[in-house]
Amino acid sequence: MPGARCPGDPDPLRAREKGRRNTPAPAPPHAPPGRLAPPAPLPAPSNRRFGLGRLREEFSRAVRAESPLGLLMIDLDHFKNVNDTHGHLVGSKLLAEVGQMLKSACRRIDFAFRYGGDEFVIVLPQASKGNACIVAMRLHRLIGETLWLASEGLNIRITASVGLASYPSDAKTKVELLHLADEAMYQVKNTTRDGVAAAKMGVVPAV
Repeated sequence: MPGARCPGDPDPLRAREKGRRNTPAPAPPHAPPGRLAPPAPLPAPSNRRFGLGRLREEFSRAVRAESPLGLLMIDLDHFKNVNDTHGHLVGSKLLAEVGQMLKSACRRIDFAFRYGGDEFVIVLPQASKGNACIVAMRLHRLIGETLWLASEGLNIRITASVGLASYPSDAKTKVELLHLADEAMYQVKNTTRDGVAAAKMGVVPAV
């Protein structure tokens, strides 16, 4: 329900955020100055098939160990406008930069994958719902505060709609976990956009 707040667990990404606000995304290696280089293959986040396989493994591990598992679904708001304004090459490169940021902002045991189009999934092993909520809010803020493709002189700003769910507090199966995170994400996307919602809690107020 709207107005719900995240549980106050420690933020595992606080140290990662320092220095990232309003700073350009990292320049891609070997990009010719003044020209837009073709998008390089993206080792992270992983592709959907591999990512869903990893999610299945992590979910089974969480069940066996009786440990929590958080999942974030991230959708870039109005991404079509980027393609329409700058072209699909720029759009592809922007997705690559976002993917690299998501990987670098997470712990080693976390993993990300492209779920489809401009949607990303972040899997957070051993993360409580409170931690998953705080991570979601921090990644949402990083996406909105970064100047994307600054190395190409574009300085694109984007926002994101983020949904989260967790095992075992929300979901009992892998499919349910994905569904609830997706449902929470669409709760933001179909209303205000540019925000975070948690399964069974609703839209989380910005801090």
